[in-house]
Amino acid sequence: LGVATGKLHLESESIRLEDFQVDAIELTESLASVLPRRIQDIYRHIEPTGQVEATIAAAELMFNDHRLDRMQAVGQLELKGVNSGSTELFEHVGGVIEGRVGMNPDKHTPLIEADYQVEGFRLRGRDIDRLTGRLVSDPNDGILRSDDLRVVVGNGSATGSASLMVQDEGGTLPYTIDLFFDGIEVDRIVTNPASDLESDDQNQPGQVQGTLTLRGQLGQSDSKRGQLEATVSQMRLGQQTLLGKMLTAIQFREPQEYAFDRLQLQAFVDGDEVFIDRVRILGRPFVFHGDGWMDLQSTEIDMDLVAMGGLAGLEPGFLDSLLRGLGSALWKIEIRGTLSDPDIQTISVPLLRLPLNLLGR
Repeated sequence: LGVATGKLHLESESIRLEDFQVDAIELTESLASVLPRRIQDIYRHIEPTGQVEATIAAAELMFNDHRLDRMQAVGQLELKGVNSGSTELFEHVGGVIEGRVGMNPDKHTPLIEADYQVEGFRLRGRDIDRLTGRLVSDPNDGILRSDDLRVVVGNGSATGSASLMVQDEGGTLPYTIDLFFDGIEVDRIVTNPASDLESDDQNQPGQVQGTLTLRGQLGQSDSKRGQLEATVSQMRLGQQTLLGKMLTAIQFREPQEYAFDRLQLQAFVDGDEVFIDRVRILGRPFVFHGDGWMDLQSTEIDMDLVAMGGLAGLEPGFLDSLLRGLGSALWKIEIRGTLSDPDIQTISVPLLRLPLNLLGR
Protein backbone atom coordinates (compact mmCIF):
# COMPACT_ATOMS: atom_id res chain seq x y z
CA LEU A 1 0.00 0.00 0.00
CA GLY A 2 2.93 2.36 0.47
CA VAL A 3 5.64 3.35 2.94
CA ALA A 4 4.36 3.47 6.55
CA THR A 5 5.85 5.20 9.59
CA GLY A 6 4.45 5.78 13.08
CA LYS A 7 3.57 4.10 16.36
CA LEU A 8 1.85 0.71 16.40
CA HIS A 9 0.45 -0.81 19.63
CA LEU A 10 -0.54 -4.49 19.59
CA GLU A 11 -2.88 -5.73 22.29
CA SER A 12 -4.84 -8.97 22.77
CA GLU A 13 -8.02 -7.75 21.08
CA SER A 14 -7.01 -4.50 19.41
CA ILE A 15 -4.44 -2.66 17.34
CA ARG A 16 -3.83 1.03 17.96
CA LEU A 17 -2.08 3.49 15.66
CA GLU A 18 -0.67 6.89 16.69
CA ASP A 19 0.98 9.56 14.55
CA PHE A 20 0.91 7.10 11.70
CA GLN A 21 1.59 8.02 8.08
CA VAL A 22 1.35 5.99 4.90
CA ASP A 23 2.93 7.59 1.82
CA ALA A 24 2.42 6.91 -1.87
CA ILE A 25 -0.66 4.70 -1.68
CA GLU A 26 -1.39 3.74 -5.29
CA LEU A 27 -5.08 3.70 -6.20
CA THR A 28 -5.35 0.31 -7.89
CA GLU A 29 -7.96 -2.43 -8.13
CA SER A 30 -6.26 -4.35 -5.30
CA LEU A 31 -7.05 -1.51 -2.88
CA ALA A 32 -10.80 -2.13 -3.31
CA SER A 33 -10.55 -5.43 -1.42
CA VAL A 34 -9.96 -3.67 1.92
CA LEU A 35 -13.00 -1.36 1.56
CA PRO A 36 -16.59 -1.99 2.75
CA ARG A 37 -18.58 -3.74 0.03
CA ARG A 38 -20.75 -0.81 -1.12
CA ILE A 39 -17.75 1.53 -1.03
CA GLN A 40 -16.05 -1.06 -3.24
CA ASP A 41 -18.91 -0.62 -5.73
CA ILE A 42 -18.33 3.14 -5.83
CA TYR A 43 -14.58 2.64 -6.16
CA ARG A 44 -15.01 0.22 -9.07
CA HIS A 45 -17.54 2.50 -10.81
CA ILE A 46 -15.06 5.38 -10.71
CA GLU A 47 -11.92 3.29 -11.34
CA PRO A 48 -9.59 5.90 -9.78
CA THR A 49 -5.88 6.16 -10.50
CA GLY A 50 -3.25 8.28 -8.80
CA GLN A 51 -1.88 8.43 -5.28
CA VAL A 52 -3.12 9.11 -1.76
CA GLU A 53 -1.17 9.90 1.40
CA ALA A 54 -2.80 9.02 4.73
CA THR A 55 -1.96 10.79 7.99
CA ILE A 56 -3.58 9.04 10.94
CA ALA A 57 -3.59 10.97 14.20
CA ALA A 58 -5.20 8.06 16.03
CA ALA A 59 -6.89 4.82 15.03
CA GLU A 60 -8.09 1.64 16.70
CA LEU A 61 -9.01 -1.71 15.22
CA MET A 62 -10.95 -3.97 17.61
CA PHE A 63 -11.31 -7.72 17.22
CA ASN A 64 -13.74 -10.29 18.53
CA ASP A 65 -12.99 -13.99 18.24
CA HIS A 66 -10.06 -13.15 15.95
CA ARG A 67 -12.31 -11.25 13.56
CA LEU A 68 -12.44 -7.49 13.00
CA ASP A 69 -15.34 -6.18 15.07
CA ARG A 70 -15.07 -2.45 14.39
CA MET A 71 -12.64 0.28 13.43
CA GLN A 72 -12.41 4.00 14.04
CA ALA A 73 -9.83 6.56 12.96
CA VAL A 74 -9.14 10.29 12.95
CA GLY A 75 -6.86 11.77 10.33
CA GLN A 76 -6.34 13.19 6.87
CA LEU A 77 -6.17 11.97 3.29
CA GLU A 78 -4.20 13.97 0.73
CA LEU A 79 -5.15 13.30 -2.90
CA LYS A 80 -2.41 13.61 -5.51
CA GLY A 81 -3.16 13.60 -9.24
CA VAL A 82 -6.26 11.43 -8.92
CA ASN A 83 -8.17 10.65 -12.13
CA SER A 84 -11.27 8.62 -12.83
CA GLY A 85 -10.91 5.72 -15.24
CA SER A 86 -13.36 4.76 -17.98
CA THR A 87 -16.06 7.16 -16.72
CA GLU A 88 -13.90 10.24 -17.56
CA LEU A 89 -15.65 11.98 -14.67
CA PHE A 90 -12.73 13.94 -13.22
CA GLU A 91 -9.05 14.65 -13.84
CA HIS A 92 -6.05 16.02 -11.91
CA VAL A 93 -7.78 15.99 -8.52
CA GLY A 94 -5.58 17.20 -5.70
CA GLY A 95 -6.75 18.18 -2.25
CA VAL A 96 -7.39 17.22 1.35
CA ILE A 97 -10.10 15.25 3.18
CA GLU A 98 -9.89 15.58 6.96
CA GLY A 99 -12.11 14.08 9.65
CA ARG A 100 -13.06 10.77 11.24
CA VAL A 101 -14.30 7.44 9.96
CA GLY A 102 -15.76 4.38 11.63
CA MET A 103 -16.54 0.98 10.14
CA ASN A 104 -18.43 -2.08 11.32
CA PRO A 105 -18.28 -5.28 9.25
CA ASP A 106 -22.02 -5.76 9.80
CA LYS A 107 -22.74 -2.41 8.14
CA HIS A 108 -22.32 -1.80 4.42
CA THR A 109 -21.83 1.94 4.93
CA PRO A 110 -19.08 3.49 7.11
CA LEU A 111 -19.59 6.35 9.53
CA ILE A 112 -17.94 9.43 8.00
CA GLU A 113 -17.66 13.01 9.24
CA ALA A 114 -15.11 14.94 7.19
CA ASP A 115 -14.34 18.29 5.60
CA TYR A 116 -12.92 18.35 2.08
CA GLN A 117 -11.18 20.88 -0.16
CA VAL A 118 -10.11 20.16 -3.72
CA GLU A 119 -8.54 22.72 -6.06
CA GLY A 120 -7.61 23.05 -9.72
CA PHE A 121 -9.18 19.98 -11.29
CA ARG A 122 -11.40 19.09 -14.26
CA LEU A 123 -14.95 17.79 -13.97
CA ARG A 124 -16.53 16.40 -17.15
CA GLY A 125 -13.92 18.36 -19.11
CA ARG A 126 -14.68 21.66 -17.35
CA ASP A 127 -12.10 23.48 -15.21
CA ILE A 128 -13.11 23.77 -11.54
CA ASP A 129 -11.12 26.18 -9.38
CA ARG A 130 -12.23 24.92 -5.98
CA LEU A 131 -14.63 22.44 -4.38
CA THR A 132 -15.28 22.50 -0.64
CA GLY A 133 -17.82 21.08 1.76
CA ARG A 134 -18.54 18.61 4.54
CA LEU A 135 -19.10 14.92 3.90
CA VAL A 136 -21.32 12.91 6.24
CA SER A 137 -22.39 9.26 6.15
CA ASP A 138 -24.66 7.47 8.62
CA PRO A 139 -24.50 3.64 8.55
CA ASN A 140 -28.14 3.49 9.69
CA ASP A 141 -29.61 5.16 6.60
CA GLY A 142 -26.91 4.22 4.10
CA ILE A 143 -26.67 7.70 2.57
CA LEU A 144 -23.44 9.56 1.84
CA ARG A 145 -24.29 13.27 1.69
CA SER A 146 -22.81 16.74 1.45
CA ASP A 147 -25.33 19.42 2.39
CA ASP A 148 -23.09 22.47 2.14
CA LEU A 149 -20.93 21.95 -0.92
CA ARG A 150 -19.52 24.97 -2.73
CA VAL A 151 -18.02 24.99 -6.21
CA VAL A 152 -15.96 27.99 -7.33
CA VAL A 153 -15.63 28.57 -11.09
CA GLY A 154 -13.88 31.77 -12.09
CA ASN A 155 -15.65 34.72 -10.44
CA GLY A 156 -18.82 32.71 -9.89
CA SER A 157 -19.88 29.85 -7.68
CA ALA A 158 -22.45 27.14 -7.13
CA THR A 159 -23.78 26.08 -3.75
CA GLY A 160 -26.08 23.27 -2.74
CA SER A 161 -26.20 19.63 -1.76
CA ALA A 162 -25.52 16.15 -3.10
CA SER A 163 -26.20 12.65 -1.88
CA LEU A 164 -25.39 9.07 -2.82
CA MET A 165 -27.44 6.12 -1.60
CA VAL A 166 -24.92 3.39 -0.73
CA GLN A 167 -27.09 0.97 1.23
CA ASP A 168 -27.24 -2.57 -0.10
CA GLU A 169 -30.40 -2.50 -2.19
CA GLY A 170 -30.73 -3.52 -5.82
CA GLY A 171 -27.05 -3.15 -6.69
CA THR A 172 -27.50 0.47 -7.89
CA LEU A 173 -26.05 3.72 -6.55
CA PRO A 174 -28.75 6.43 -6.77
CA TYR A 175 -27.58 10.05 -6.47
CA THR A 176 -29.15 13.48 -6.15
CA ILE A 177 -27.71 16.93 -6.92
CA ASP A 178 -29.36 20.27 -6.09
CA LEU A 179 -27.44 23.43 -6.99
CA PHE A 180 -27.93 27.18 -7.08
CA PHE A 181 -25.35 28.94 -9.24
CA ASP A 182 -24.58 32.63 -9.67
CA GLY A 183 -22.05 34.71 -11.59
CA ILE A 184 -20.45 31.82 -13.50
CA GLU A 185 -19.18 32.71 -16.97
CA VAL A 186 -21.18 30.86 -19.60
CA ASP A 187 -18.13 29.66 -21.52
CA ARG A 188 -16.86 27.92 -18.37
CA ILE A 189 -20.00 25.74 -18.51
CA VAL A 190 -21.01 25.16 -22.12
CA THR A 191 -17.70 25.10 -24.01
CA ASN A 192 -17.24 21.73 -25.66
CA PRO A 193 -13.89 20.42 -24.33
CA ALA A 194 -13.47 18.22 -27.40
CA SER A 195 -13.77 21.14 -29.80
CA ASP A 196 -10.59 22.39 -31.46
CA LEU A 197 -12.24 25.42 -33.05
CA GLU A 198 -10.26 28.62 -32.80
CA SER A 199 -11.91 32.01 -32.91
CA ASP A 200 -10.51 35.53 -33.03
CA ASP A 201 -13.67 36.88 -31.41
CA GLN A 202 -13.22 38.60 -28.10
CA ASN A 203 -16.48 37.17 -26.82
CA GLN A 204 -17.95 38.06 -23.47
CA PRO A 205 -20.70 35.44 -23.36
CA GLY A 206 -22.26 36.59 -20.11
CA GLN A 207 -22.82 35.32 -16.61
CA VAL A 208 -25.39 32.73 -15.60
CA GLN A 209 -27.62 32.46 -12.55
CA GLY A 210 -30.11 29.69 -11.87
CA THR A 211 -30.88 26.30 -10.40
CA LEU A 212 -30.15 22.70 -11.39
CA THR A 213 -31.64 19.49 -9.99
CA LEU A 214 -30.49 16.03 -11.08
CA ARG A 215 -31.38 12.47 -10.10
CA GLY A 216 -29.79 9.32 -11.48
CA GLN A 217 -27.66 6.22 -10.98
CA LEU A 218 -23.90 6.57 -10.56
CA GLY A 219 -22.04 5.39 -13.64
CA GLN A 220 -25.19 5.31 -15.80
CA SER A 221 -25.27 8.48 -17.87
CA ASP A 222 -28.60 7.60 -19.50
CA SER A 223 -30.30 7.39 -16.08
CA LYS A 224 -30.07 11.05 -15.12
CA ARG A 225 -33.24 13.16 -14.97
CA GLY A 226 -33.54 16.75 -13.91
CA GLN A 227 -34.53 20.34 -14.50
CA LEU A 228 -32.56 23.49 -15.32
CA GLU A 229 -33.71 27.08 -15.00
CA ALA A 230 -31.19 29.76 -15.88
CA THR A 231 -30.86 33.44 -16.74
CA VAL A 232 -27.79 34.74 -18.55
CA SER A 233 -27.03 38.45 -18.23
CA GLN A 234 -24.33 40.83 -19.52
CA MET A 235 -24.34 39.11 -22.90
CA ARG A 236 -22.14 40.50 -25.67
CA LEU A 237 -21.49 38.02 -28.43
CA GLY A 238 -19.27 38.05 -31.49
CA GLN A 239 -19.89 36.65 -34.93
CA GLN A 240 -18.59 33.10 -34.31
CA THR A 241 -21.08 32.37 -31.54
CA LEU A 242 -24.37 30.62 -32.29
CA LEU A 243 -26.23 33.91 -31.87
CA GLY A 244 -23.82 35.68 -34.18
CA LYS A 245 -24.35 33.05 -36.85
CA MET A 246 -28.12 33.40 -36.48
CA LEU A 247 -27.84 37.16 -37.00
CA THR A 248 -25.68 36.59 -40.06
CA ALA A 249 -28.30 34.26 -41.52
CA ILE A 250 -31.07 36.81 -40.93
CA GLN A 251 -29.20 39.83 -42.34
CA PHE A 252 -27.12 38.04 -45.01
CA ARG A 253 -24.00 39.86 -43.84
CA GLU A 254 -21.39 39.51 -41.13
CA PRO A 255 -22.53 41.04 -37.83
CA GLN A 256 -20.13 43.27 -35.98
CA GLU A 257 -21.16 42.95 -32.35
CA TYR A 258 -24.57 42.65 -30.74
CA ALA A 259 -25.67 43.26 -27.18
CA PHE A 260 -28.40 41.27 -25.47
CA ASP A 261 -29.95 42.13 -22.13
CA ARG A 262 -30.49 38.56 -21.03
CA LEU A 263 -31.24 34.97 -22.00
CA GLN A 264 -33.90 32.99 -20.14
CA LEU A 265 -33.91 29.21 -20.32
CA GLN A 266 -36.10 26.46 -18.93
CA ALA A 267 -35.08 22.90 -19.80
CA PHE A 268 -35.46 19.28 -18.74
CA VAL A 269 -32.67 16.70 -18.67
CA ASP A 270 -33.34 13.13 -19.77
CA GLY A 271 -30.14 11.09 -19.93
CA ASP A 272 -27.75 12.87 -22.28
CA GLU A 273 -30.58 14.84 -23.89
CA VAL A 274 -31.75 18.31 -22.90
CA PHE A 275 -35.28 19.28 -23.91
CA ILE A 276 -35.51 23.06 -24.02
CA ASP A 277 -39.07 23.91 -23.08
CA ARG A 278 -38.55 27.64 -23.43
CA VAL A 279 -35.73 29.94 -24.46
CA ARG A 280 -35.94 33.73 -24.74
CA ILE A 281 -33.06 35.94 -25.86
CA LEU A 282 -33.89 39.57 -25.21
CA GLY A 283 -31.99 42.58 -26.50
CA ARG A 284 -31.03 44.64 -29.53
CA PRO A 285 -31.42 44.47 -32.46
CA PHE A 286 -33.44 41.25 -32.23
CA VAL A 287 -35.59 39.25 -29.84
CA PHE A 288 -35.47 35.44 -30.14
CA HIS A 289 -38.05 33.06 -28.72
CA GLY A 290 -38.65 29.32 -29.06
CA ASP A 291 -37.84 25.79 -27.94
CA GLY A 292 -35.71 22.82 -28.96
CA TRP A 293 -33.47 19.91 -28.08
CA MET A 294 -29.74 19.22 -27.62
CA ASP A 295 -27.56 16.13 -27.08
CA LEU A 296 -24.95 16.73 -24.38
CA GLN A 297 -22.49 14.18 -25.72
CA SER A 298 -22.48 15.04 -29.43
CA THR A 299 -23.65 18.71 -28.98
CA GLU A 300 -26.18 17.99 -31.74
CA ILE A 301 -28.93 20.63 -31.68
CA ASP A 302 -32.46 20.92 -33.03
CA MET A 303 -34.12 24.25 -32.26
CA ASP A 304 -36.92 26.39 -33.72
CA LEU A 305 -37.09 30.11 -32.95
CA VAL A 306 -38.87 33.21 -34.08
CA ALA A 307 -37.03 36.52 -34.29
CA MET A 308 -38.24 40.10 -34.46
CA GLY A 309 -36.07 43.06 -35.36
CA GLY A 310 -36.43 46.80 -34.98
CA LEU A 311 -37.56 46.94 -31.35
CA ALA A 312 -36.09 49.86 -29.49
CA GLY A 313 -36.68 48.19 -26.15
CA LEU A 314 -38.64 45.56 -24.31
CA GLU A 315 -41.56 45.81 -21.94
CA PRO A 316 -42.17 43.15 -19.28
CA GLY A 317 -44.77 41.36 -21.38
CA PHE A 318 -43.08 39.56 -24.26
CA LEU A 319 -46.26 39.17 -26.33
CA ASP A 320 -47.11 42.86 -25.80
CA SER A 321 -43.68 43.78 -27.14
CA LEU A 322 -44.23 41.66 -30.24
CA LEU A 323 -47.60 43.19 -30.94
CA ARG A 324 -46.20 46.69 -30.55
CA GLY A 325 -43.64 45.80 -33.24
CA LEU A 326 -46.10 44.98 -36.01
CA GLY A 327 -44.00 46.94 -38.46
CA SER A 328 -40.84 44.96 -37.69
CA ALA A 329 -39.35 42.15 -39.72
CA LEU A 330 -40.10 38.63 -38.53
CA TRP A 331 -38.30 35.35 -39.18
CA LYS A 332 -38.71 31.75 -38.31
CA ILE A 333 -35.29 30.23 -37.61
CA GLU A 334 -34.53 26.52 -37.82
CA ILE A 335 -31.25 25.38 -36.27
CA ARG A 336 -29.89 21.90 -36.92
CA GLY A 337 -26.43 20.31 -36.78
CA THR A 338 -24.07 20.88 -33.82
CA LEU A 339 -23.25 23.83 -31.59
CA SER A 340 -19.87 24.28 -33.26
CA ASP A 341 -21.16 23.78 -36.83
CA PRO A 342 -24.88 24.65 -36.95
CA ASP A 343 -27.01 24.63 -40.08
CA ILE A 344 -29.25 27.70 -39.80
CA GLN A 345 -32.22 28.24 -42.09
CA THR A 346 -34.36 31.38 -41.97
CA ILE A 347 -37.85 31.93 -43.31
CA SER A 348 -39.50 35.36 -43.48
CA VAL A 349 -42.96 35.05 -41.92
CA PRO A 350 -45.72 37.70 -41.72
CA LEU A 351 -46.58 38.29 -38.07
CA LEU A 352 -50.27 37.51 -38.45
CA ARG A 353 -49.48 34.08 -39.95
CA LEU A 354 -47.39 32.94 -36.96
CA PRO A 355 -49.14 30.35 -34.73
CA LEU A 356 -50.52 32.11 -31.67
CA ASN A 357 -49.20 29.41 -29.38
CA LEU A 358 -45.64 30.19 -30.53
CA LEU A 359 -46.08 33.89 -29.82
CA GLY A 360 -47.69 33.30 -26.47
CA ARG A 361 -45.11 30.97 -24.95
